[in-house]
Amino acid sequence: AYLLNTPGAGDAWGGCLASWSTLEKGYRFRSPKTGLSARGRPNEVQFWVSRARPVEDKHSNQWQPVVKDGASLEASFWKWWTAINPPWRKKDSDGRFKQEGSGTWDALVAPGKNGFLSVLVCLKWWHTALAGGNTAGWDAALRDVAWVLASM
Repeated sequence: AYLLNTPGAGDAWGGCLASWSTLEKGYRFRSPKTGLSARGRPNEVQFWVSRARPVEDKHSNQWQPVVKDGASLEASFWKWWTAINPPWRKKDSDGRFKQEGSGTWDALVAPGKNGFLSVLVCLKWWHTALAGGNTAGWDAALRDVAWVLASM
């Protein structure tokens, strides 16, 4: 419910979550200790992981990082996303991944709490930090994450 409650994120967000759910179902909702690489992971995600990844606390919001600067989170998201993607993925002239090509997704096979959940929560916080501002970078990230999830 936490990820679904992302006002203004649109149908593409819902589709991305549906693809993630399908992928997790295929993994039989396992949650191994290993997961996506933490190298370059945004500080906000590190903060959340260090608090056992809660998604809500009725008495406090101290578990949720404060995102003061959407642009800073955007830069750190793209750095991390680039680091965790397989090397066969190519980028376009704007530095964004092309949604084409084929190869193994082994680097991104990370079911459960240590996998795409962190990516999606980071996207949610980024979208919230934009507060209706320019969402072009977020839209590009969402398209790419959704493409990857659907391709896996």
